[in-house]
Amino acid sequence: MWHVLFEGLGMIRHNLHLLLAVTLVTAASGTALGAEATADQLDFFESKVRPVLVERCIGCHGPEKQKAGLRLDSLVGLLRGGESGAAIDLDDADASNLVAAIRHESWEMPPDGKLPDDQIEAIVSWVKGGAAWTGSKPAADLLAAGLPESDEAENATGPKKRNKKGGISDEDRGYWAFRPVVRPTPPTLPLGDTLPAGLSPSIVHNAIDHFILAKLVEARLEPVPEADRRALIRRLSFDLLGMPPTAADVEAFVNDPSPDAYERLVDRLLGDPRYGERMARHWLDLGRYAESDGFRQDAFRPTAWRYRDYCVRAFNADMPYDRFIREQLAGDELYPDDPNAVAATGFLRQTPYEYNISDIERSWTDVLNEVTDVTGDVFLAMGVGCARCHDHKFDPILQRDYYQLQSFFAALRWRDDVPLVAADAAGLTDPQRAYAAKVAELRGRLREIERAAASQTRPSAPREASAPPAASRPRSRRCS
Repeated sequence: MWHVLFEGLGMIRHNLHLLLAVTLVTAASGTALGAEATADQLDFFESKVRPVLVERCIGCHGPEKQKAGLRLDSLVGLLRGGESGAAIDLDDADASNLVAAIRHESWEMPPDGKLPDDQIEAIVSWVKGGAAWTGSKPAADLLAAGLPESDEAENATGPKKRNKKGGISDEDRGYWAFRPVVRPTPPTLPLGDTLPAGLSPSIVHNAIDHFILAKLVEARLEPVPEADRRALIRRLSFDLLGMPPTAADVEAFVNDPSPDAYERLVDRLLGDPRYGERMARHWLDLGRYAESDGFRQDAFRPTAWRYRDYCVRAFNADMPYDRFIREQLAGDELYPDDPNAVAATGFLRQTPYEYNISDIERSWTDVLNEVTDVTGDVFLAMGVGCARCHDHKFDPILQRDYYQLQSFFAALRWRDDVPLVAADAAGLTDPQRAYAAKVAELRGRLREIERAAASQTRPSAPREASAPPAASRPRSRRCS
């Protein structure tokens, strides 16, 4: 499975400029009337404008109260306005009702005192810049499409609240992220004489390139020349091993005349043990790998390395992903005789933990919650923690389902006394068997010496006193 992730490595010859081309295509193909807000515009809004609105305006024009029918806690509310019309005018910021009010040129707002000049100027600049609002479509787009009736419609581009309570709807099941993965049919390549200058079918090396070339043609973008072999081997080495290639490796690849030199280089790097180490680091970050318990006590975990090494071996062995998941969640149940599968359950042992905490019940509840949450984060790529207290408002995750998942981990017990190597000598090399036999022989001789020494130093037993009559003997007490 892991090799499939690199099915498109052939496109590394031109990955940088093609990624740039895709970005440009995405931007060029947009049809929105208003330009998307830049990071600087949103930062200006969050740091200079929103705090003023929250502190001085929303108390009278927010979700609780809407004096004069005006809400200032959403971009839609500002554009729709109240009894006196729209609060902001994108074409003439100085003529906006909001600007006139905070300048005390008409209404005098806020009523408890005029805003400082720098705050007034910030709001005017914000309106002139298009009134960027975090999480909303551009103001020009909202006006062009017609303002929606709901005051919450500015969140139309964000997550949509679920309508169905206590169940999963057909709409939930139809969401793109929950539908089965399908392999799309690559678009047909245009003929060479119909391609724009600088584009040719020669830049296509695999199915992924079909899609990229089609978008390049659509946007009439010309890619830069392909990377040379020195750049290719450096990119591959850093991507797959996290290290630069040696000078000898670079020269060997540069001077290799075979047409499949690139493919053989990819295979060689995928077969390098350092590949597993490189890729396992990413997975261990997801699995919150740590070699100590955390918190103040931060006790050392002497066997945590077994899970780390398991992940490295899994990547290097090209383990199927479904097996990789099963072993980490239930390897001890599914494959109890496989030491590797038992080591894989170390995923469930990475929770921060303080063994000497006073509230043991609450501590273990926190452990189960953390394991459940991380399982959703890592294997579902979804945050499920909200469903701990209520059905998720946006994703189809029910509180009932959250605790059904957690019940799978309820029997979890951390064990340090389970050997991961079979008791017999199966799997040992001949030198290891010889070593084990010699150790057993020496330990046997040591036990004989200890028994002999003990018999020579044992004191003679004192003469037993006569037992008292049964009637006078004290009755024994049973201790539990």
